[in-house]
Amino acid sequence: MGFPASGAGGTGNGPERSEPPVGGIVVGALLVLAVVIGGIVWLGHDAGTGPGPTGHGPPPSSSATPPPYVALKPGTCFDTPGLNSHVARETVRPCTAPHDAEVISDETLTGSFATEKQLQVKVLALCDPDTRQRMRSIPENGRSYYAYAIYPSLSTYQVQGEDTVSCALTLSNSTDGKQLTDRLP
Repeated sequence: MGFPASGAGGTGNGPERSEPPVGGIVVGALLVLAVVIGGIVWLGHDAGTGPGPTGHGPPPSSSATPPPYVALKPGTCFDTPGLNSHVARETVRPCTAPHDAEVISDETLTGSFATEKQLQVKVLALCDPDTRQRMRSIPENGRSYYAYAIYPSLSTYQVQGEDTVSCALTLSNSTDGKQLTDRLP
């Protein structure tokens, strides 16, 4: 399950420098393709103009077995079904080949959550400082970057105790958009 975060401000369509929004991230309600368990959250703010589109995938079925939990280490480049219609699950790629995103940090979830929405809000809050810091280190290059996260679904967090959130940056906030072709600058 996953979702890109959305809210007011920024389109991410121009060559402007992308910095995370100062006021925080607003979670919207635009449905997004996502297949992974853990959940994918598209923190969706383009590196400077504000949050991008948001939504979340369908809730997990109580009778279905959840997909395997996915957590990636910082520096790992990958494709994800939330951004790439050609993959069904997170797929590690060489950073020198086209890829959807690069993990910039891992964070640990803590606390109790009654709903998937509460969990998503916490994921957004966990990745925001890392995204802001990493964006400050990227030189002006005319590209817009978007925050993205892979995290455990509510049931995976509660039942299996999986608590790693992988925070990442991308060049796109939509399926089959621009891809990175090297490590982040």
